[in-house]
Amino acid sequence: MNCIDVMFLSHSKTEKLYSMTKGAIRSLIDNNTDYNFNICVIQTCNNKFGDKHYFDDESIQVIHPNKKFHYNNFLRLGYKTMKHTSDYIMTCNDDIYFHKNSINELMKGFPKYTICSPKNPDSKFDGDLQSKYKTGFIEGYNTSEHLSGFCHIVNKDIFNKIPIDIFWHKKFGGYFQDDWIAFLVKVNKIPICLCADSLVDHFERLSWPNNYFSMRQKPILDLMKIWYYFYRLKKFFRVSSGSNS
Repeated sequence: MNCIDVMFLSHSKTEKLYSMTKGAIRSLIDNNTDYNFNICVIQTCNNKFGDKHYFDDESIQVIHPNKKFHYNNFLRLGYKTMKHTSDYIMTCNDDIYFHKNSINELMKGFPKYTICSPKNPDSKFDGDLQSKYKTGFIEGYNTSEHLSGFCHIVNKDIFNKIPIDIFWHKKFGGYFQDDWIAFLVKVNKIPICLCADSLVDHFERLSWPNNYFSMRQKPILDLMKIWYYFYRLKKFFRVSSGSNS
């Protein structure tokens, strides 16, 4: 049976939120029985709920960073710490619910696409950009339309072209990380898509405090785009210089 590596970012500060994370994991497993999942939970809240093992299942790895929440730092930590069993990594928020065969449909996009995102059937919060698509794969680079920040699957080959420390850059602690990914893949001409037949409900920030998602990061995104162009030029000239020596 095929396996997919999965990272959940969880903030189980209450029993209700702990149950929500359990529900997200359970819906993934129960509604996608054609796959095995190697699951790692990066638990950002250390209390009696966060310290619990999910379903008392020792196969689900739980990591406690013991640091202030930072979206990308925690993803990098999870990726570098977890066991790897697959060519694919899926990143997930804790406030989601996987519909029947959502992963089967999502995986049909590979290897044509490098990142595949599910559709949120009720995406009013994100501007309702996905509801117009009824079926199939829709290619593009728009955040909340072709790239779902709350959940997507990535072919790990992408990290040969975009290093992990850039893909999940430390400058983005919450907001605009999905915009950053969309920018990176567009500049590098890496194809990504929305899979309209893969349905995953997103309950939209039921657990994350608002200060984690400050709009103050918008200027950082704009500056980072400029930085990345210089980074690519520097890398190009370094390679060119090495090939001519």
